Amino acid sequence: MTITIRANLDDVALAGLSVRAVSEFELFSQEDAILIELAVCEALNNAIIHGLPDRPDEFVQLEIAHASDRIVFSISDCGPGMPEGIERIGYEQRISLASRGRGIAIMRDVMDSVTYERRDGRSVLKLVKRTAALAQGTT
Repeated sequence: MTITIRANLDDVALAGLSVRAVSEFELFSQEDAILIELAVCEALNNAIIHGLPDRPDEFVQLEIAHASDRIVFSISDCGPGMPEGIERIGYEQRISLASRGRGIAIMRDVMDSVTYERRDGRSVLKLVKRTAALAQGTT
């Protein structure tokens, strides 16, 4: 499934509702689905605020893919990209009470994997969450 929104923060909520619906349908608890929605919305917000500032005519794309053991959310935009050292971003903010700059820390806390790459001139942030059955040790 692919959802494309304008680089407008007002459009993030609708994408978030879709994320929650898909997450609940894919066997996550309601609580986990809400946390997954939060993490994906943080990623979308970051793409708009940091990747496409002052470019409301551009688009952010959210791809949702489900495999037997995980759900994958790929958020991409045509912005200039994230700074070097993404693998370290988010860890220092976990202990901070700052009202900003905690998005990646939230993503890392909620998701099982957070990775970033530049592909075909686009920034791609991939968030992976194992399915509830796998996380609970059942098959």
